[in-house]
Amino acid sequence: MSDLPADIPSQEPNVLIIGDKWTWEKSISDYPASDYTLSYIFFNEQTPATRISITASADGSDHLIEDTNTSEYTAGEYRWQSFLTNDVDERMAYQSGKITIKADPATTTADQRSHNKKCLDAIEAVLLGRASQDVLSYTINGRQLQKTPIADLIKMRDYYTDKVAQEDSEMDADNGRDDGNLIRGKFYDPQ
Repeated sequence: MSDLPADIPSQEPNVLIIGDKWTWEKSISDYPASDYTLSYIFFNEQTPATRISITASADGSDHLIEDTNTSEYTAGEYRWQSFLTNDVDERMAYQSGKITIKADPATTTADQRSHNKKCLDAIEAVLLGRASQDVLSYTINGRQLQKTPIADLIKMRDYYTDKVAQEDSEMDADNGRDDGNLIRGKFYDPQ
């Protein structure tokens, strides 16, 4: 086993951040790093020509995946495929998955809110703007327009509020923080 810190993930992360050092380690007993090379290809879902390739190095019999040159990557949703290659260049697909690559928060000026948070903010803005209006439909130049009923907006707001809370809870769990849903207590033994 390696002398890397214990907090090195043993599987592919769900989220990577541009500008950070990306590191994880795979222990594949049937395909040790002494006999096989583990490599990854990441495909951007929006622009499939945008690809990232990473090849692991050997750390004893484990495969150490490290990439320190991540600043030029493009943020987005990616699918990944890993491959194992032996000494005679025979390659086989190993695992696949999906990952989110986020922009560097230190340098980006792009909106970093999630889709759910953007929807919630938009719905709340509409509700705020509609608070003093009671017209649900009207006609201008022969064209009839209808607004979404407030009851429907409230249902959508509640839906997206739950989604944002779930995202926040998952982020807290990923960062080792209590999500606030756990009630702790002590039993008192009077003896």
